[in-house]
Amino acid sequence: MSNHHQLEHIVHEIEHFLPSQAPLKDFIHHNTLHAFQHLPFHEGLNVANQLFGYQTYMNLSEYRALYQQGKIADAALERVLPAADFSTWKTRLLSQEYNEEVKAKVGSMRNAWKRKLGFDLDAMVHPILF
Repeated sequence: MSNHHQLEHIVHEIEHFLPSQAPLKDFIHHNTLHAFQHLPFHEGLNVANQLFGYQTYMNLSEYRALYQQGKIADAALERVLPAADFSTWKTRLLSQEYNEEVKAKVGSMRNAWKRKLGFDLDAMVHPILF
């Protein structure tokens, strides 16, 4: 495959992740998760989270606060936690500390290209895009 055809293939693959229009003065809705709509709902949210670092759910501390306020009931937890280990999972859910940090793959790749290859994708694309 020639370099030209490789480039066309790469552009075709990444165009789904790019906005289809230039920035506008007024708000126009664009589904930023459009590239993931072929996936089951929660899987699409997870892929978007891992790839772009999008926050697709509230933080665990927000869910815990809603539980403490009575806005999330034990009955809801009983529907989603394993019945056999309900007590253990509930304790983990409400008390255990977890690392919720997400590092977007797209941003890390861009930074690696800049750092290792001296290729500043943002500097090349932003003047044309904006």
